[in-house]
Order: sequence, then C-alpha cells, then structure tokens
Amino acid sequence: MRDLSDAGAQVVLKHPVQMPLEVDFEIPARNMSVRARLVWSDGLKHGLTFIGVSQAVENIARAFFDAEGEGSSWACEPEGFKEEFRRLASEAINLLEKQEAERQQVGKRKAKARAAA
Repeated sequence: MRDLSDAGAQVVLKHPVQMPLEVDFEIPARNMSVRARLVWSDGLKHGLTFIGVSQAVENIARAFFDAEGEGSSWACEPEGFKEEFRRLASEAINLLEKQEAERQQVGKRKAKARAAA
C-alpha cells in the first residue's frame, strides 16, 4: 500500500493482475476491513475508493488518521493507550459499517416489496 486516506487508497502490486471492480480492502495493522471500488489502474498501481462508508465512519477514520499523523503526541499518553484507541476506533468503524449494510438491506427489501405490489 502506497497511500491511504479516509476516502481510499493506492496499492502497488509486485506483479500485474486484473483487478476486480470491487474488493474487500483489509488493513491488518489496523484490524480494519472496508469495501472498495477500483477507480483507476496503471500497470502495478491501482486506485481504490472506499464505498458504503457512512459519514460517521468517515469521521472516525479521519480522527484516527489525524491522530496517527501526530506520532509525538502518543508519547504523552499512558502505555497501551494507542493500541486501545486503535481497537476501539476499529470496532466503532466495523459496527457502523454493519449498521449501514443492514440499513441498505432493509431499503432493498422495501423497494422489492413496492415493485411487487
């Protein structure tokens, strides 16, 4: 991974591959997974945009990335605080994404019922 933001990522692969249009993008170091859409491809480099991410998830991710960028401020925190912050941020993101997916499923069922009526 070359570049990561709250909206997407740029990945660089070792070997050329045909990228699918959508992927489950995992960030093991942050214990996070998010659905992503391929927006551009140039040889070994590929641009992904995160999809299905609610505003709340974006806000949490932005706060997390901002905090990560302020590396020196972590030194002032109690031992284990950074790891606990990461865990809680990841848990919040996962819960919000699950809630958003459930909300979308309900919307699809309602639309299907209206179409059948």
